[in-house]
Amino acid sequence: MSVADFAQVGSAVFTAGTAFYAFRSVRLSERQWRTSKEPDIHLQVLLAQQSKTTDLALVNIGGWARAALFAMSVGDLRASSYLGDSLIAPGERIYVHCALPQSEDTKVLLLFRGMNETSYRVVRGRSRETLSEDRDRPETSLGREWEDAFPGDDWMSNTVVHRAVRLPSREG
Repeated sequence: MSVADFAQVGSAVFTAGTAFYAFRSVRLSERQWRTSKEPDIHLQVLLAQQSKTTDLALVNIGGWARAALFAMSVGDLRASSYLGDSLIAPGERIYVHCALPQSEDTKVLLLFRGMNETSYRVVRGRSRETLSEDRDRPETSLGREWEDAFPGDDWMSNTVVHRAVRLPSREG
């Protein structure tokens, strides 16, 4: 094999490598663009030491979310509410204080939609699920989604407790 043949093979390998990394860069840019448009709300259950309650912290690391609501239960107690005015800005943080006793076995369900009507569900300990990608979808109800996420747990029979939703970015 001559030097020219090695140069040609080297050039082909370099070109293929460059094309591979260019393709990966395009895929990454596409993912970043989609992430900036789609809401992506992450939740964290907090065991509050001072109040001895189970609380919830949320942060939206994606695009605008709307019609956002949460539901939590510990044993036979439950709390639920829409989150603020139901519009959650990118980067917004929310703190929910609930009169639920401390428990490692807290069940949490979060429902929200993107600005393009795509609806999502987040269940504690699982990845975000897309429920529907358009307006023409079946009605979503908290009771039905709870039953689907936690089969056999009768949400409606649980006793309702007090909850308070705080949006620090909107406070004075």
